[in-house]
Amino acid sequence: MRCEVICQNCNTSVKSMDMDSHVCEMKLTKEVKESRHDHTLLASEQGFARISQIKENQKAIKENLQNSHAACVQTYEINRQLQHDIQKATELSSKIKKIDKKLSDLDLRMRQFETSNFDGTLVWKIRDYRNRVQNGVIPLYSQPFYTSRHGYKLCGQVYLNGDGTHPNMFLSFFFILMKGDFDALLPWPFKQQVTFMLMDQETRSQNLSKVLNSNRDAVSFKRPDSKMNVTSGFPHFVERSKLETRTYLQEDTIFLMIKVDTTNLPERF
Repeated sequence: MRCEVICQNCNTSVKSMDMDSHVCEMKLTKEVKESRHDHTLLASEQGFARISQIKENQKAIKENLQNSHAACVQTYEINRQLQHDIQKATELSSKIKKIDKKLSDLDLRMRQFETSNFDGTLVWKIRDYRNRVQNGVIPLYSQPFYTSRHGYKLCGQVYLNGDGTHPNMFLSFFFILMKGDFDALLPWPFKQQVTFMLMDQETRSQNLSKVLNSNRDAVSFKRPDSKMNVTSGFPHFVERSKLETRTYLQEDTIFLMIKVDTTNLPERF
């Protein structure tokens, strides 16, 4: 006797003996749908989680960008302030250097004034003679000296190798009238007699001297309108062969003198 049963899922008549192997399309479809639903839910949950993660990442990136922008702005402001401070420091340093230069010039002027002679006589000690001679035709200048506290301001000039004519044969020796603080009170042109001297270091009895009488028409003796007048003196003051003896050169040093005759000057000058 054949026994059949009805499949509850698809209402299909199925032999009882075949029930275990019956594939129910309805059940299969339902399972597939349920499986798809489960996968859809899982996918949705994963998708939402992924979207949420992306949003969190976007938020973090935005915050990082904002922080980076703020840091950039802050760095720019710091650099701008630093450049401003550097400029101010440079300007201040420049002002300090100018002040130091003025103080140095003033100090030099004071020291020169304190050590200068005010009786019209310059005694000039020139050391390191041989080394200076090797340096070529270079003029040397003495510190200023004066005929009195309010008198003429002068200085000496020497070319140890000569001033260009007959080089290396002669010592050239000059004096220069300089612009002084009291020139407006002094008689011009300069009329004083000036004596030049190479001093004997051995016996003190063989000083070599020459006398220069002022030429009132020469530019050298006019009132200075610049720092220094044109030089006046002796291009061939002494032959080097005579100078470079023990009488005048000892310990690589020579002594020169310039003496201005002040006897006919008014007392205050």
